[in-house]
Amino acid sequence: MSDANISGTIPNWLSDITLFMTTLDLSGNQLVGAINVLCYAQSLSAINLSKNLLSGRIPSCLSNLEELLALNLADNSLEADIPSSLGDLTLSSLHLQKNKLQGKLPLASQNLTWLSRLDLGENKLKDAFPAWIGEKLQRLELLRLNSNQFYGTIPVELCQIDSLCWLNLAGNNLDGSIPLCFDNFSCMSSGSMSVVPDAFGERVEGFMKGIPLEYVGEQIELFRIFELLRILDLSENNLVGGIPQELTKLIGLQSLNLSRNNLNGSIPKKLGDLKELESLDLCHNKLSGSIPQSLASLNFLSYMNLSYNNLSGPIPTGNQLQTLDDQSFYVGNPGLCGNLIQKSCNDNGSSHVNEQTPQGDQGGDEYTSYQLWFYAGTGPGFCVGFLGVLFILYKSRSHGLSCIFKRLARRL
Repeated sequence: MSDANISGTIPNWLSDITLFMTTLDLSGNQLVGAINVLCYAQSLSAINLSKNLLSGRIPSCLSNLEELLALNLADNSLEADIPSSLGDLTLSSLHLQKNKLQGKLPLASQNLTWLSRLDLGENKLKDAFPAWIGEKLQRLELLRLNSNQFYGTIPVELCQIDSLCWLNLAGNNLDGSIPLCFDNFSCMSSGSMSVVPDAFGERVEGFMKGIPLEYVGEQIELFRIFELLRILDLSENNLVGGIPQELTKLIGLQSLNLSRNNLNGSIPKKLGDLKELESLDLCHNKLSGSIPQSLASLNFLSYMNLSYNNLSGPIPTGNQLQTLDDQSFYVGNPGLCGNLIQKSCNDNGSSHVNEQTPQGDQGGDEYTSYQLWFYAGTGPGFCVGFLGVLFILYKSRSHGLSCIFKRLARRL
């Protein structure tokens, strides 16, 4: 009964009907109020109430649903803490994104060892990044904690989840450097993703629909193509240090977003080894050096933003980069040059403005000032020179007349 324009509260009689069902999908409606009535639907293995107007707390009594494998309460107005009782379930998929949940991630969540997909993005959770996620939830394929208030460093324990294909930690207060062990994410390295364990059957297949994602520069929603995506998003944090060379080993990555941090150093030259990359965003950092020519070999690249760094030298051309002709992708890098931004390059790769058409920069101002002084001095110079010539002629003429008078006097 998804997208059926159903409004009002969840009726009490629904608990009686669900005694004969394993899956309940009421997503995309206008349901309001609390969801406590579902605590008695003990036969359900999958519940989808996403994209409604539900409010209040997530009831602790959901732990009574011993058969529950997948719970999707995303995109509602649920608030308060995440109940620790959810840790008593055998969930494989938990989606609570886009609510108003607060507090910390309950320690009991580390008991959800069968979780393959955990999405808590776009809430108000505030906690130090829990290292136990990497130690306990090692079956995770998707982990989204974006747009919360997680702080501290990214723990190296996270690298123990070699099955991780989709990691989004954007929009938090994380600091420190990017762990060097990220190349342990074998799914991102190979591009293959494991399947939900057979013990759960097909009851949860396709259940994780409508996942928001900023992909290739646009906000889109994903449905069943999740299994085809490998994504790493650490944007909008306070990360420092360089971009680890180890990231260039994640050859299955399709989207890499490290924008809006404090990363420095150069862009790894082997970034062009990420042959599947479709979206690359490194804008608003402190990166320096040149743009690697290897990026021209990325045949699937359809979005790249390198703006507002300290990059210099020529902008690479060729292959797929020819289609990325938006100048805004390179602004804020005064040292860059190339035909795309209409700034020519010297032989040594540095940028300079064409001297034949100086305009709009400091060199143009100096040239214009020189012109003004030249024309301002031409007029007075001509007048002074002309008067000098007349004076010489006058003197010459006077001298000639005196000579004539002297000769006449002698003859007389």
